[in-house]
Amino acid sequence: WVVFAVQRRDVKAVRPSDFHDPVFARTLRRAAMRGVQVRAVRLLPSKTGIRWGGEVPVDLEPYPMAAIGAYAAKLTSTSGWLRSDGRVAGASI
Repeated sequence: WVVFAVQRRDVKAVRPSDFHDPVFARTLRRAAMRGVQVRAVRLLPSKTGIRWGGEVPVDLEPYPMAAIGAYAAKLTSTSGWLRSDGRVAGASI
């Protein structure tokens, strides 16, 4: 099992990010195809504790990278997000 914990009320689904970490996204999809269960749950933190918010859909479809390429390229210099391969997210687009 892989379980993602979402702590935002406005999230409609969870999808591995081909932009931020393509290796993780590809590996998660392969694992799911081989039977690993992938789920996401909403946890609602407050000053008094954490409440259960139910399950959130998981979307394992790849991002349409060509469609977001120009947008992603604009973020390269400021994202600061390091991918698992050590490069800055979006640098290869």
